[in-house]
Amino acid sequence: MPLKKCTKDGKSGWKWGDSGACYTQKDAKKRAIRQGIAIDPKKFKQEMSKGEIDELMIASSLLAESGDIVGAMVVNELVLAKRTKTVNINANSESEALKTAESGNSGYRAVSANPKSKNSDVYEVTLVKE
Repeated sequence: MPLKKCTKDGKSGWKWGDSGACYTQKDAKKRAIRQGIAIDPKKFKQEMSKGEIDELMIASSLLAESGDIVGAMVVNELVLAKRTKTVNINANSESEALKTAESGNSGYRAVSANPKSKNSDVYEVTLVKE
C-alpha cells in the first residue's frame, strides 16, 4: 500500500507513495492520507482496501470532509468488512452459539446467531472485532 513510514531530518513520519512528501508532525498519517486522496482519489480508494482499520477510519473522515460522501461510504464498508467475521457453531440454542463463538474468538464480540437451516444445530454467528 502506498501509505509508508519515512524519515525526515531524523524524525519518523508518514508519506503517500515513494515520491510523496514525508510528514513528521503529530498528524503525519492524516496528512499523508490527505495527500493520497488529492493525488488520485480513485486509485486511493483501491489502495485503501489493503489498509489497516485506523488508516481507513482517517480516510473515511477526510473523504466525508472533502464532500466525497460516496467515497466515505465505500471506505466505511471496507472498515466493516475488516472488523467482522462469520463462523459456524454447533449449538443447542442461539445463546449457546453466541457464547461459544465469543469464547473461541478472543477480541471479538458475537452480535448475531442464525440457524443455517430449519431445525439445524448449526448456527452462523457474526462477530465484530472490539
